[in-house]
Amino acid sequence: MSVNAYMANNFSALAGQITSAQQALAAYMAGNFSELLNYLSGLNSALMSVNSTLLSVAAQLSGQITTAQQALAGYMAGNFSALASQVNAVQQALAAVTWQTTSAPSPAR
Repeated sequence: MSVNAYMANNFSALAGQITSAQQALAAYMAGNFSELLNYLSGLNSALMSVNSTLLSVAAQLSGQITTAQQALAGYMAGNFSALASQVNAVQQALAAVTWQTTSAPSPAR
């Protein structure tokens, strides 16, 4: 067998092995990418579900916060109204005491 024929046979065999390796690698990569795509798709679905749940919880909390703010505002308004009434009563009592002490006759000396 000549050197040329020997090299041609070896290169032909090597080309076949390279082609087989390329095909095997392509199939392996296709399988891995398919598996990765399925995993990412499932992850995306799970994250969308979490997002939906969080939006729902946020809406509920917003309503509860609004209710609490309204209740607190009413409570504070009632307290300030009662405090204003008490301050007014004290002012009136002080005015009456001041009027009595200024209008009373001075004691004789």
